[in-house]
Amino acid sequence: MPHCIVEYSAELEGDLSISQLINTAHEAVLSSELFRPEDTKSRAYPCYQYRTVNSDDSFIHVVVKILPGRETEIRNSLSQSVLSAVSKFASDVNIVTVEVVDLDESYTKVIR
Repeated sequence: MPHCIVEYSAELEGDLSISQLINTAHEAVLSSELFRPEDTKSRAYPCYQYRTVNSDDSFIHVVVKILPGRETEIRNSLSQSVLSAVSKFASDVNIVTVEVVDLDESYTKVIR
């Protein structure tokens, strides 16, 4: 844990390295020192159809899913750290948002 999921407007693929975007978000999560590197997973998905206030606004939205139990100030600090790193990397993107979400108790996994 955690899962770092990056959604972005698809036209960004021509403007920046999505691989580096994932790495930037991933490293920001790790820099919090809340999680072990071997437990952290990151991935990205383009959004081809979306709507924002201005139809030409590019965006990046990062969701960091974590196990429940962290205090609000820790979650807010994590969110701000990821936001700062991604915003610096993607300084030309119109909208950058980060959300830290507690996973439900129904989360399960298998490790092989």
